[in-house]
Amino acid sequence: MVFAEKIKKPCVIFRTDASQIIGTGHVMRCLTLASEFKKKGIQCHFVCKNHPGNLTSKIQEQGFTVHLIPLSKKVHHTNSQYQDSYNPWLGSSSKEDAAETLKILKLLKPLWVVLDHYSIGSQWERQIRPFTSKIMVLDDLANRTHDCDILLDPNRNPDSDDYKPLTPSHCTLLLGSAYVLLREEFINMQAQSLERRNCPALNNILITMGGTDPNNNTGRILKYLQESPSIKDLNISVVLGSQAPHLKTIQQQIKLLSCTTQLYIDTKNMATIMAENDLAISACSSTSWECCYMGLPAILLVTAENQKFLADSLKKNSSLWIFNNSDYGISKIPEIITELKKNNDAFKKINPQNQSLIDGRGKERIIDQIKGLNQKLKK
Repeated sequence: MVFAEKIKKPCVIFRTDASQIIGTGHVMRCLTLASEFKKKGIQCHFVCKNHPGNLTSKIQEQGFTVHLIPLSKKVHHTNSQYQDSYNPWLGSSSKEDAAETLKILKLLKPLWVVLDHYSIGSQWERQIRPFTSKIMVLDDLANRTHDCDILLDPNRNPDSDDYKPLTPSHCTLLLGSAYVLLREEFINMQAQSLERRNCPALNNILITMGGTDPNNNTGRILKYLQESPSIKDLNISVVLGSQAPHLKTIQQQIKLLSCTTQLYIDTKNMATIMAENDLAISACSSTSWECCYMGLPAILLVTAENQKFLADSLKKNSSLWIFNNSDYGISKIPEIITELKKNNDAFKKINPQNQSLIDGRGKERIIDQIKGLNQKLKK
């Protein structure tokens, strides 16, 4: 654990986790917001559990201090039986986790605590409330109560009432695609990516099913592609994290493919990879928003319960291929590839509307809302 020292400057503390089961998405979107705070001169600290597959080194690489808190010996987090329940993701009881976090809060006295964790709710938040000025929650489940001042869910409809009975009356709800958190690399590469869409043709395919892909959807996709004659003259890029439990299996499968295939592990150039590809095959996660912003046509597969709201939202506003049943969606991939290779005009059906769904200014809007509450706090 990094021992915190008392500091005079205002700081923000992020409580979030990554692991082979949790995945990397929660930490990655917190890093995007933390980077925006950093540009404003605000110090950010991360409090994380020491899960197998954590992203401590990545957080530190971006210049942030990480305070590791221990796992409870009573919790066997990596057991697959827990994949359908979010509570064990915390690696301890809520009370124990909050108590460990409080040791750091008491020293740093943060202006804000930002939470991105499916296992944390109002009980945890009330426990740390006296030791921070404000609390912000990132969520997309709407399945538990919160004691927070701001709640962010870019995947929910802006007019949704789902969170109203779950949050205090004073809580500011930031809902909808106007608040999508996009890393700076995507904003910098958008123009180049959109230029590629001017002359659509299917040559390069990106497969990105999450940093850890615990259910090995990547392997299932590769198996279908291995049996398809339509991939012979294509180039395939596969993106995975080094902590992915099925990484070695994927490496073996790639050797059996009849086309040129590149495996990217822990890539730092995701936006560049997207800009160089013509079609993505992705989980219906935050990567979906990145594909939309980059104008990259995509086959999106719902692989978790929390992805269904985003899938429904995108179905209404775009013409991406979206499959709520991932098994069925994976089985249709060779057919879709064959169709696109035969008819480039098919791209026109899925491309035009997607980029207009988000404008890349979500971070700025969130910071503006936080600034507004900070001003009220001073008064």
